[in-house]
Amino acid sequence: MNDSKAQCGFDHLKHCTRCVLPETYPGISFDDAGVCNRCRRYNPAARKPLGEEALRMVVEEFKGKGTAYEALSALSGGRDSTYALYYAVRKLGLRMLAFTVDNGFIPDETWENIRNATRMLGVDHITIKHDHLKKSIRPVLSAWCKKPSAAMVTFLCLGCRLGLQKAFLEVSRKYRIPLCISGGGEPEEYFADAFFTTSSGRLRRTVEMATGVGLELLRNPRYLLSPFVPLRMFMEFLYNFAPLGFVRRRLNPSWQYLELFRYLGYHENHVVDVITNELGWKKYHHSAASWRSDCKINLLKNACYQRTLGFTKNDELVSGMVRRGSMTREQALRRLDRDNCIPEEFLAEFFAELGLRRPESW
Repeated sequence: MNDSKAQCGFDHLKHCTRCVLPETYPGISFDDAGVCNRCRRYNPAARKPLGEEALRMVVEEFKGKGTAYEALSALSGGRDSTYALYYAVRKLGLRMLAFTVDNGFIPDETWENIRNATRMLGVDHITIKHDHLKKSIRPVLSAWCKKPSAAMVTFLCLGCRLGLQKAFLEVSRKYRIPLCISGGGEPEEYFADAFFTTSSGRLRRTVEMATGVGLELLRNPRYLLSPFVPLRMFMEFLYNFAPLGFVRRRLNPSWQYLELFRYLGYHENHVVDVITNELGWKKYHHSAASWRSDCKINLLKNACYQRTLGFTKNDELVSGMVRRGSMTREQALRRLDRDNCIPEEFLAEFFAELGLRRPESW
């Protein structure tokens, strides 16, 4: 197999000789041996899992607390959140409440995963529906298609982060649950912010983020044609990007968020085997990758990244797994040949669902 994997006309790109990140990855650089700066600065000791004993020590503080439930699970129906719920119930013995945020773009297979997991694990479950994403996706996608920008791909899920954060706060406060256990901690790095920020200080990053997004809006004012878009951008900024989590901390200062894979390490095959064999888990039929196959928007964003940069979020995940030693580079390349295949049928169905004309270049 050629080291430079063919992706939508980007087969000419230079890739890291240790992982698989391409030269279009934001902020990347290569040394004389072709090794990227992400690999060079990787510190295995810093990424070492905290361990199951440390996990149990944290959880023990919350045992017997709360009312009917000891911990909360944000169950998307994806593989990692499903495993996190499984582990919290079967291994940690916690009394869990699971909630799902319905953004309007959850596949049928994902809803089935949610029903199976909560039923088989004996977990109470509630669904919280919001229309933030439904009101934003059509104007944002229309503007993006008119003037594609890799930096603005992240806003295709505009409103979803806001809906999730508000649901977290609402459920945890209503049921007085101080702990949330999530399936976070996968070996990925969030590159979307790198389009706007270069510094490490929180205040400077916040200013750079606001400035960068503002410049993108000036370059493509079509985003401002719908009043929902700038309003939700501002609200999500307050909830997610403002220094020190300004809104979040003041609404629920005692709430603790625990990412399971920062303690256990990320063993992908084990995760998939467990949830498939014990909970009947399935991925979205249009998604070749099992990771983040719980929402149609994720597949759309990968299609947009692929068309503008020649890689997807899958490249980032498998590169992290290569650095951690759980996958070889050759395995990663073969994996991406499969996972980065985005069916034409999906794009046709998605644009039709929104009532948008699909661009001829797609």
